[in-house]
Amino acid sequence: MADVFVFEDSGSGGRRRFVGLAVALAVVAGAGLLWWVGRAPGAAIKYSCVYVGGGSAAEREAQDDYCERRAVDAARRGAAPDWAPTDPRAEQLDRALEQALCRFDGGRVDCLGATSGQRRKADGADVELIRRTMIGAGFPDPVVRLTGRKDPAPDGAVAFATLVNNPLNPAETACLVGYAKAAEHPEQNLVGKLPGGRCLEK
Repeated sequence: MADVFVFEDSGSGGRRRFVGLAVALAVVAGAGLLWWVGRAPGAAIKYSCVYVGGGSAAEREAQDDYCERRAVDAARRGAAPDWAPTDPRAEQLDRALEQALCRFDGGRVDCLGATSGQRRKADGADVELIRRTMIGAGFPDPVVRLTGRKDPAPDGAVAFATLVNNPLNPAETACLVGYAKAAEHPEQNLVGKLPGGRCLEK
């Protein structure tokens, strides 16, 4: 079953209030997903987390934490640029990271030295591998680090980001932000910038 959790973040001291719970139709087991609800200026951050499949209480808590991080991060960013959906660089980085981090053996995918169901936290060697891969793929100044509390990435992963410009208007920029985690395919998207023009919080 997919449990749909809806939370509200008051924006004060990180306080959250549980708002509602619904049960969706049964679907194929997989990872938790994020449904962004929205936020009016000065109002509470509202979002819902859809968890597909089971998992332990600790795993569900980690999914909840990751969903909240993504929602808070998204609320702070400017709008994604209109050229982002057709920009090829997210796919370009995806191919480079997949080639560097993942191995395919029949139906099994091994990423960062682990397959589905295995647990391994990323380490400094993974950070350096991803940094080298991004530079080699044409992103010369990436931010790459083990996931911190303000990063839109799950615990035990490597968060990464880099500033990219509009090929038709170099003065217009956006952020390519993502993460890599053992046993999972890397994920990245072109999104708006944080206040001050940053791609990840300090």
